[in-house]
Amino acid sequence: MECLETLVGLTGGCAAVTSDAATYTAPHVQRRELELIVDQNDYPSVDDLFADLRRQAAKELIAQVQSAFGGRYIAKTIIDQQTIGDAGTTLTASPAGAGYKGLKLNRYNELPNVGYRITRLGFLGQVTGNITFSFVDGLTGQVLGTKVIAAVAGQQVNVNVNALYRVRTLLIVFPATNAGYKTVTGWGSDCCSCADFCRLNPLAQAIPITSTTLPTVTNTNDMGGMSIDVSMECDHQTWLCGIREQLAMPMMWKVCELAMGYALFGTGRSNTKTVRDSDQLKERQMMYRDNFSEAMRLALAQVNLPDDPWCFECVRTNRIAVAIP
Repeated sequence: MECLETLVGLTGGCAAVTSDAATYTAPHVQRRELELIVDQNDYPSVDDLFADLRRQAAKELIAQVQSAFGGRYIAKTIIDQQTIGDAGTTLTASPAGAGYKGLKLNRYNELPNVGYRITRLGFLGQVTGNITFSFVDGLTGQVLGTKVIAAVAGQQVNVNVNALYRVRTLLIVFPATNAGYKTVTGWGSDCCSCADFCRLNPLAQAIPITSTTLPTVTNTNDMGGMSIDVSMECDHQTWLCGIREQLAMPMMWKVCELAMGYALFGTGRSNTKTVRDSDQLKERQMMYRDNFSEAMRLALAQVNLPDDPWCFECVRTNRIAVAIP
């Protein structure tokens, strides 16, 4: 989770590892200390080690936040999985063309905590060969990911995706030169000029599209053989990124703790620091762990939970009062 990973930097050396960090591990853990413990069989440089420590620290930070709020708020998937792209009972040819074919998923309103979870991608075509499907931000045109399907003529071929896309409009497209069979959004009709027939769920719509230049698209009534399984899922990383500055100190202490853990148990490098000073490393690891716990306590006490009716359900604590007769 990059917005948290880049909270903490490492100074020293030829170039500091900073990103957009305003908090650094120094003076608690210095670059020269990491240079003594890094095993270059595991990491080419100190920078690579530090980047890995930040990634692991971010994961543990997220787990701590979710655990802390789990008793008061229940995070939920908004809509169960739905299948988009129905070929019907009779296969109808969808001729090849120029540009792209595919699907546009578009939210009806601004819900920053909601993303599209794509679990399956399928293709029913008239061609045999590899077809590259692209997942594209419908606003900027940025390619967010790709997936290749080894198509077999006349057969439905599926691949697992299991990816969450945190955009308001998501385009899923493939080159229109690959002839497929006609697939539509469902609802027993190929009408996509009516919003009701393009409605994915109460939050979004699913519209077949064509395009010559992405992200500009034209609505149509044919996905060209494509189908997907999709659900609307709560994206809590967006909320965590919004409170990232409050998590800087806990993140810093967690990176320091993990660095001591690597020096004690991860590195294969033997020297004075890792052998003779092992007791001191253990003491520092415990101290940084305690500092992390205290910093997390203070940070979470200042955090306002999202007031989001879709993604968080308040759980009130039941209390039983016993009156003294």
